[in-house]
Amino acid sequence: MLVVRTAADLQDYLFTSMNVSVLLKKGNLSQKQKNVIKIGTQKELKGKKLAVPKSYEFSCTTAEIIIRACDDRGAAQGCYYLEDLMNLREAPFLTQGKIDRRPAFSPRMVHSGWQLDRYPDAYLSSIAHHGFDTILFFTTEVDSTPTGYLDFNDLVDRAAGFGIDVYLYTRMLSDRHPDDPDAGNYYSNSYGKLFRKCPGAKGIIFVGESCGFPSKDPRTAGSNTVLEEEGIRPKKTVERLFPELRFSAMAQSDRKNNTSRIS
Repeated sequence: MLVVRTAADLQDYLFTSMNVSVLLKKGNLSQKQKNVIKIGTQKELKGKKLAVPKSYEFSCTTAEIIIRACDDRGAAQGCYYLEDLMNLREAPFLTQGKIDRRPAFSPRMVHSGWQLDRYPDAYLSSIAHHGFDTILFFTTEVDSTPTGYLDFNDLVDRAAGFGIDVYLYTRMLSDRHPDDPDAGNYYSNSYGKLFRKCPGAKGIIFVGESCGFPSKDPRTAGSNTVLEEEGIRPKKTVERLFPELRFSAMAQSDRKNNTSRIS
């Protein structure tokens, strides 16, 4: 459970960084107590409705600190905010008051800065503490990245334990136009296969420089590679640069039908 895991992380932070020992236990959050930190969602703590995912209320009085969140991920972010406040003060002291906080946008994605497409648990924890809610990694095939083997489902499960979603950043070149007779089977055996084997992935990222789709647009060079003639690059753009513009423009209109189109 994310809330319990985050509370244990806060307990370790207080002991290691602030020299404060606290007892971690489950209990009735509505019960009045003194000298406690209460962490929970709006299901356990009464108050105004929090409608924005990952949002939370943070309040501090002389008796208690309360982190009341819309959901588990919001509760985790509230704990990380508490750590940030104490880091700024360099001491376990807080200003009394109440504040509502919500994410400016979501998803907030990041590649691995630890090693390309590698996410050990300690690094996932660091990513979550810094406010990122999504990671992405390059994929060339199921459980395969440009740097070698990666168990996609294992990473999805571990990331979820820190409140993080996973997107697949495709490096799979595509050789079929959607109008081609075998396009359905072709993409079912590539992108379709990815989601059949890794259903927990949140989505897929298409970037033109990484994947090429055949295009009938007359402005393209008719190739997924830049072919120079006597050292002169062609005036027309390569095909791979077009799909990212097409997908972003069509995403909203196609969302109702849960389909994607490439032109």
